[in-house]
Amino acid sequence: MELYTSGIRGNVMSKQVFNFELKTNNALKVTEQMKKNAKVALKAIGIATVGFVVDKMEKGYDKPIRITGDLQRSIAFGNETSTSVDIGSNLEYAEVVHDGSPNMKGRPYLRDGIIENQDKIQTIFNDYLGQNLE
Repeated sequence: MELYTSGIRGNVMSKQVFNFELKTNNALKVTEQMKKNAKVALKAIGIATVGFVVDKMEKGYDKPIRITGDLQRSIAFGNETSTSVDIGSNLEYAEVVHDGSPNMKGRPYLRDGIIENQDKIQTIFNDYLGQNLE
């Protein structure tokens, strides 16, 4: 069974230019630390985003997306790469609830839970990325 996912991808762009003098070459060390930080950040983003999505399912629509609670309990994160983490459910009907069907209006709980919390997700990433840099 495939995991129904919505990827989180973040791009960091800077428009400022800094002049600095590099006294020692720590570039490799800093790069390696940032890679470690990004991996930890993506895990933290996965954990937080599961909460955002479940909260959206519970409170974000005219009525909760819950009959048995199985769909809410199935929301998980995984497949972290160096640049992304997947959030989703392995239940067969998850996609139908999210996207709808001819007989049912969709309630895009994944998309909405992620989009509505983009600022919080970016803050988590920023907080982790700069840790332990010398």
